[in-house]
Amino acid sequence: MHHALKAVLAVVPILVLSGCFASQSDVETVGRYGGLTTPRVDGPLANLAPVAAVDFSTHRRVIDDDDFAALFPSLERLSPRRICLGGQPISDRSIELLNRLPYLRVINLEGTHVSAEGLGRIRMDHWD
Repeated sequence: MHHALKAVLAVVPILVLSGCFASQSDVETVGRYGGLTTPRVDGPLANLAPVAAVDFSTHRRVIDDDDFAALFPSLERLSPRRICLGGQPISDRSIELLNRLPYLRVINLEGTHVSAEGLGRIRMDHWD
């Protein structure tokens, strides 16, 4: 067997056991709430966290804070680098959840119900 393939096959079980590997079920859960997931890579490691982006377009579905909280465990496993919530009626209630996404670097909150105070609670230490 090729050495690179052996290395990948050795690492994948560790990633799965450590929780760094999101499942297709997580992608489907986010999709049921209108989220479109963009992986960082193609192929069998496409669900390896962090994914490149998750876009919650209002054209697919409108989500509120309760919806965001319900789908958050899947979103947390996917651990996106970018997230678009623009136009969604989420509010300051969702800020603490967003702060729990360690790889998040870019967020679109344009047109949401997040207040200036809520924006001030965003942890800026991990944002671009």
